Amino acid sequence: MLPLIGGSGGGGGGGGATFDGAGGGGGGGAILIASNATVNITGSLLANGGKGGDTGGSGGGAAGGGGSGGAIRIVADTISGNGTLNAKPGAAGAVGTTTGYTTSGAGAGGYGRIRLEANSITRNGPIDPIASADLPGPVQVAGLPTLTITSVAGVAAPANPTGVADITLPANTPNPVTVTFSTTSVPPGNTVKLTVTPTNGSPLVVVSPALTGSTASATASVQAALPVGPSVLQATTTYTIVASLGDSLSRYAQGERVERIRLEAVLGGPGTVVLVTASGKEFEVPAALLATLQQGG
Repeated sequence: MLPLIGGSGGGGGGGGATFDGAGGGGGGGAILIASNATVNITGSLLANGGKGGDTGGSGGGAAGGGGSGGAIRIVADTISGNGTLNAKPGAAGAVGTTTGYTTSGAGAGGYGRIRLEANSITRNGPIDPIASADLPGPVQVAGLPTLTITSVAGVAAPANPTGVADITLPANTPNPVTVTFSTTSVPPGNTVKLTVTPTNGSPLVVVSPALTGSTASATASVQAALPVGPSVLQATTTYTIVASLGDSLSRYAQGERVERIRLEAVLGGPGTVVLVTASGKEFEVPAALLATLQQGG
């Protein structure tokens, strides 16, 4: 449940001789409720998957599969009340015939996950699927690193880039320009790869000298010849972590040890943190979650 994500959508049905198949049901959402006191559930808290689309008629395609249930996580000192908690799968779509609708070859979605974390759990209302329970844990993933593009040609990047003219340089700005980066929780000595992607033409890739400073706060800069017109700048750094940290991060990587962390920062777009396991699997942490971590620790 860390990071908290919703269920996957169902697959669409195959096309028929005349008509396309129906769409799959949407996946259930992801719900987090956290309190330092009591969460009292009296109504219904639902993260159910959606039903697959129906189909029918001569030459019609197949019905859609159901969406998977989502995720519900409640963290509090006490969880009480008799309300309903559901993260159930969506049903498969049906195929229409001259005598009504019948079951199709499509399948239902999978169940989602429900987790209750509290010092005292007194609720006994309906719940599907059965929840896992434990003492309160961290609300979000803590201590993840950051990589930021801080300036281009001496012009500071905005704190909240929009993706539209975040940095505008005068037409007579001489090339190459200096692009600067800052990091937190990244060991110095690693390099940063900058990719400049213009509206037209091939991307330019340059690699910075080693980051200088400390693990808590480091900086680097690189010289890049910017093409004429708008460009998107993306910075990436990848570094290997010690085994003990990789083991502690394994709960965010389906139980597998994390070997490397890759940070991707895009000026004018969402950045990401990617956990890379020893077998090469990758697990992405979204930038919105990372922003929450930096504000709340």
